[in-house]
Amino acid sequence: MEEQEFRNILQLFPVVRSRDHRVDLDSSDSKQSTSQSIVEREQASVDEPKDLKDCKTDQDTSSFWDKLRTSAAKKVGEVEAERFCKAFEKLHKRLVYEELDLETAKRYLSNS
Repeated sequence: MEEQEFRNILQLFPVVRSRDHRVDLDSSDSKQSTSQSIVEREQASVDEPKDLKDCKTDQDTSSFWDKLRTSAAKKVGEVEAERFCKAFEKLHKRLVYEELDLETAKRYLSNS
């Protein structure tokens, strides 16, 4: 899936975030390169840190991905929804487990 195609599909979904949501990222950490190709992103192997495994439940996680797939299928069809969800999940894992500071992630999980 091309980056532009992914962004076009992503624009079909509203941003869902509480009004009091705040992210405390160091500005130097948040300036990660966004020009990395989709191929490199898909090839990146992401392992979940052990500290974060206990902070979430599998039921909550699978419920989110199920809702995302259902919503995407209604908007773009089953095949495109599956492609979109796989690409979105890979990017999500990369952001959460590679680029997000561990302390910030712990604070976010403890506040939610």
